[in-house]
Amino acid sequence: RDDGTPVLDYPLTGTVLDGARRALLAMAEIQFAAGALAVQPVHEDAGEYTSWRQARTAIEALPMRALRTRVVSAHVMGGCALSPDPHAGVVRPDGVLHALENVSVHDGALFPTSIGANPQLSIYGITSRLAAGLAQRLAGAGTGAGTSAGTSAGTGSGTSKGTGAAAGTGNAIGNGAAHTARRATAT
Repeated sequence: RDDGTPVLDYPLTGTVLDGARRALLAMAEIQFAAGALAVQPVHEDAGEYTSWRQARTAIEALPMRALRTRVVSAHVMGGCALSPDPHAGVVRPDGVLHALENVSVHDGALFPTSIGANPQLSIYGITSRLAAGLAQRLAGAGTGAGTSAGTSAGTGSGTSKGTGAAAGTGNAIGNGAAHTARRATAT
């Protein structure tokens, strides 16, 4: 831009679009294996499919291009409960894993579940507080300005795992290949 502000450019390359197709295929297969009666991939040209075979054939034929293939992001939340008690939570209140002293979780995985709204500011707040504490602990330990690798696992409409710097915000980026599925229920 003329004013020097950055421009976000996320080109949908063949590699990205191939990954989206593979994700659509994997999710449809999993959903049918779990008992779904019908699956509809999130793609502008997709229909509702009633068998894995039908879904696979249709998804393989979908045109994977911008504005037809949806690529979205998600804030994965939950999965790494905070608790001072190792039997009640995955991480201590300072974000450090109970099982590994040198691993911190600083993202939405610390929430008990999805909060039902955009969690950006909440994630910024918790990561800011935890990162400040981590920096103090590292400085106090005589390690200088080191970093601590963080691993987080969270759940959304599936399970997502990611790694990043402990001081990062940890927003999870989804692959944009969501589905809706209807499941049989016993009456």
